[in-house]
Amino acid sequence: MRQFRPDRHRYHIEKSAGEGLSANVFEAARIDSRGHSQQKVALKVLKDKNAVSFLRREFDALTKVQSPHCARVLAWENSGADCAIVLEWIEGVTLLEAARAHQFDSELVGEVVSQIAIGLKDLAACGLHHGDLHPKNVMIDRAGRVVLLDFAVQERRSDSERRGAPAYLAPEVWRGSPPSLASDLFALGLLARDLENGFSRVPTSVRAAKRRAELSARPESPLLHPLSEQRRLPETPSISQAKERLAQIVCRLQDERHSLLTTSVFEKPAEPKRRVRYSVSLALLGLCLMPVIGLPVRAEAPVMSFEPTARLIIRSHRWSEFALDGKEIGYAPIDIDGLQPGQHRLQWRTAKGSGQIKLRLSPGQSLRLSGDDIR
Repeated sequence: MRQFRPDRHRYHIEKSAGEGLSANVFEAARIDSRGHSQQKVALKVLKDKNAVSFLRREFDALTKVQSPHCARVLAWENSGADCAIVLEWIEGVTLLEAARAHQFDSELVGEVVSQIAIGLKDLAACGLHHGDLHPKNVMIDRAGRVVLLDFAVQERRSDSERRGAPAYLAPEVWRGSPPSLASDLFALGLLARDLENGFSRVPTSVRAAKRRAELSARPESPLLHPLSEQRRLPETPSISQAKERLAQIVCRLQDERHSLLTTSVFEKPAEPKRRVRYSVSLALLGLCLMPVIGLPVRAEAPVMSFEPTARLIIRSHRWSEFALDGKEIGYAPIDIDGLQPGQHRLQWRTAKGSGQIKLRLSPGQSLRLSGDDIR
């Protein structure tokens, strides 16, 4: 297990939780200097040393926010040349994961919009806005609480460096205006509409996203009004029954994921002639090597014959090379879309060993593996 060691605490980095343009996010355990207390946190470690001022600006801005619907900032840490923001760990699933696994009716859509609106209102009260609102930056925890993540407080330096997911940019942002609370409201309007169809119609190209933004602007909509100054936060209150339904969806998804990892994922591959015992010891890498890992590899799926297909996600902060069904798919982190449901064989190689496991994927399933899962 790798460690991140600033002066006041030490952090045991357990697994990767996401990658961005300027930082990697890890699930970590924060332990005090005497080793008496331990807390699960999200550790956002900077990749680009030239962006330290931007990360510091994010920290300074978000320390002002006290909202149950915005991820809390806990600390700023330095460890040698590395720096990181320590954030509240949200035990749950992203809005995208929840909507793809469960059909959201109007009551659930209204509940999500209502809680996001409260978070945006709390940000506005501190003179802030989100700037990058999209379904992967919204979490739902096991209590049905909707929480905003990954605020884009960095300044846009040029048109080519425009921050934000293209599918959720407001028309005025496309035309060169800076992001604002009004552009967050427009993103919320698009997100609410996509939530109703499970995010199955989200534009995938910049051109299509820009065209959708222009066509979606409607004077009768308080969120999608073409004039940014006319957009208004919805006043719909949160409903306890709908919040409980959200909690049930999250708990079911997490329980299914845990059940899968403790059953079919760890099946040993059948050997026709003899039983082979694999001993794997994955090599550990320091934080200084994390920029080399970069963004997830978009591997071509070996089989894409029919719908619905399955998805395999591999995250590991250890050096690991993978092959699926005998075909090399590269180094972690890896995302593979369009897999044929059924049985697959995942092989891996590290600096100190190799091994394989048998996976059984269901239609529409999204399976996530970490370095610890494949030992």
